[in-house]
Amino acid sequence: MRILLILLWLTLLFIACGEDNPYEPDPEPDRSIHIVPHRSLIALGDSLDFDALNVYNASIPAVWEVEGTQGGNQTYGTIDTDGLYTAPNQVPDRDSVSVVATLTDDISIKDTAWAVLVDPTRIYVDTSGSDSTGTGSKYSPYRTITYTMTQAESGQEVIVGPGIYDAAGLEIFPIEITQGITLTGAGYDSTFIIGSGGRQDRAGAVLTVEQPSIQVRDFCIKTDDSNGVGVWVEGDTRFCRIEGNLITSNHYGIYVTGRGNTRPNIEDNIIKQDSIGISTADSCMPFITGNLIDSCWVYGVQIADFSAPDMGRNDSTFAGENTFIYFNTSLYLIHNASPDTIWAVGNTWENVLNNPDQFIYDDEESGGTSGPVITENP
Repeated sequence: MRILLILLWLTLLFIACGEDNPYEPDPEPDRSIHIVPHRSLIALGDSLDFDALNVYNASIPAVWEVEGTQGGNQTYGTIDTDGLYTAPNQVPDRDSVSVVATLTDDISIKDTAWAVLVDPTRIYVDTSGSDSTGTGSKYSPYRTITYTMTQAESGQEVIVGPGIYDAAGLEIFPIEITQGITLTGAGYDSTFIIGSGGRQDRAGAVLTVEQPSIQVRDFCIKTDDSNGVGVWVEGDTRFCRIEGNLITSNHYGIYVTGRGNTRPNIEDNIIKQDSIGISTADSCMPFITGNLIDSCWVYGVQIADFSAPDMGRNDSTFAGENTFIYFNTSLYLIHNASPDTIWAVGNTWENVLNNPDQFIYDDEESGGTSGPVITENP
């Protein structure tokens, strides 16, 4: 009998050992949280939904932070209890802002996502940037102006940082500026766009302006062999402005060709030591005002075909305010081969005793085949 009881006890013990021990705790579940999207572009002032996926218990809420501040702030953006992030209205000292979700019942369990702030009005280019990994934002710029023109949209300003932008830096010339774009450098003593040159036509240009509402300002624009074109302007270029640049060491500093809608403003530039500072052709009508045209080897301004640049009208409302400086090897400050009258009232003429007539080619020198160049109000 005793033997049977022992066998029964051993059997029960064996069965008990094969089952889960009710006195042992369950293994720790997967206590993790994941934010989606993990990284996303967002325009300044816009909103974006972040979702915290709690794989353990969806009923446990998360606390949201932006750059270490619960709920965020106006500098880096705000986030509500449901994960709705609203970007600030301007880019702060960084453009990738951290968004953190933490479980309320265990602050050690958290995840981080990133809101990449994008200024919809600006795109950035810098010699430290990358065309492959950059986003075009202030702190993640593109590398080349060439690539940026494929990404830019009308109305945006492309801000180009200091440095040299040339073929060695992977620029492809001519760089064609997109319609409606404002292209802004860090200053003509800081941002250099240097084309390959080699030709005195469009193919040898550094920049082309061939669509309306383009602005190019605050650059040094030149060719590395002095035998190209700084800026080639053609076609419908109403509301275009080329201003505040140093345009130097080209065959043509600025070449403008086209018909009545080719009416760019060429304003407040230093056009210096080009063979020909500004050349106009076809029947274009650019406004040329406030420029310093200095030491151009052949002509300061060359006027061909039926083009009619306006360098100061015959009235009191508009003076050219250009400064022409004669260089001792220059042929003419203005060479007019057009049959039309050219107005150049209200300009300054240096190194010619303020009497430019002998340094202007017009009807007197051409025997009447050219129109006159008027430098004073009659």
